[in-house]
Amino acid sequence: MTPTPPLMHLPYPGFIHFGHFMPQCDINALHLLASKTWAARGRPLIMAEVGSFTGASALALVNYAERLYCIDTWQGGGNHEDTVDRIYQKQPERFVLNAFEYNTRHVSDKIVVCKESSLSAAVNMGDLDFDLVFLDADHRYEAVKADIQAWLPLVRPGGIMATHDFGDQFPGVRQAVTSLIKKFSVIGNVAWWET
Repeated sequence: MTPTPPLMHLPYPGFIHFGHFMPQCDINALHLLASKTWAARGRPLIMAEVGSFTGASALALVNYAERLYCIDTWQGGGNHEDTVDRIYQKQPERFVLNAFEYNTRHVSDKIVVCKESSLSAAVNMGDLDFDLVFLDADHRYEAVKADIQAWLPLVRPGGIMATHDFGDQFPGVRQAVTSLIKKFSVIGNVAWWET
């Protein structure tokens, strides 16, 4: 049996994050979900992460991956209430993608960068079956609902789908999950369910 990789404490020295970073409890939640799925499958996973920003969640998942598809426009989503979108307004477009590539350079052989919207990627990847899909893109209700509906059919039976920022700061995430999913669990700010 392959040993479970150790938890990665982020941000590590030199990690570029522009002052916005995923809480350690959420990184640990992704480790837990990926390791649970890895143990159940008995092999490295095919995963998709929608909304990659500077790569913190990608680094939490990639240790368990055969292939991790990182989907993002790297342009922001136009939601001025979202901290990440405010960062995109201050940074030249290429800077955030460059930060992602720099932060994930040591695992780039397992990552497929997909610079496109969530819904476009779901259509383009419709022939793939994912073991785990993590949604962390536009946090508004209609966008999260559309993301769940587009990606859920691409998750293999017994796989996991998860969303980030299930909390009071982004009520649209909570509303979309509770309106579409009957049974789910929450770890930190990560809501997840088995397919």
